[in-house]
Amino acid sequence: MLSVSSDVKKLSRSLDQKFKRQIPFITSVALNSTAFDARQAVQKSLPQILDRPSTYTVKSVQVLKSSKRKLVSAVGFASRTFGKLPRNAGIAPAEYMKRLIAGGVRKKKTTRGIPVPVNARLNKFGNLSRNYLKNKVEASRSFIATIKGTEGLWETRGRGKNKSLRLLVSFKDRTTYPKGIFPFKSIVKKSIKKTFQKNFKTAYSKATKRK
Repeated sequence: MLSVSSDVKKLSRSLDQKFKRQIPFITSVALNSTAFDARQAVQKSLPQILDRPSTYTVKSVQVLKSSKRKLVSAVGFASRTFGKLPRNAGIAPAEYMKRLIAGGVRKKKTTRGIPVPVNARLNKFGNLSRNYLKNKVEASRSFIATIKGTEGLWETRGRGKNKSLRLLVSFKDRTTYPKGIFPFKSIVKKSIKKTFQKNFKTAYSKATKRK
């Protein structure tokens, strides 16, 4: 969590004394504006850093708004405990994005393993489509098997003497992600540094004009 308490104290010193009681409200408004600015910065950075992130991932960047009684706002990827997920959502974006942010190891959750594309055709977001394996297995020229120690989805090509096998998808017990593929914290921190003071002054100006 990134704190802006020192900025609030510094900015508050210059306020007209009669508006001091407005500081919690002004701070809350500024925090929320800053969180939405950071959300926009993260969304803009996603396609710049990652290969064709899905609309689902981009829209999953959400904001927890503060109130004048709880001066905490947050920005992050939707999970089971943060933000809102679509009905019948599959894997929460926070679950797969945390590996691109902090690194780590993804372990298989089924006996088959994690599908890793080799020669498979990917969708417009650079991923396997949801029903890719199912549709391929139902096709007459594709099958799942372990050949020469590699478990995966294989496809037969050619006929007769020209017949050959091609690996479309391999199944891995685990995949490893290096830290910092997506520098989420630095993007948010940079955005906060750029926008908070401006947002605080704007909130103050609007609050005092109503008086």
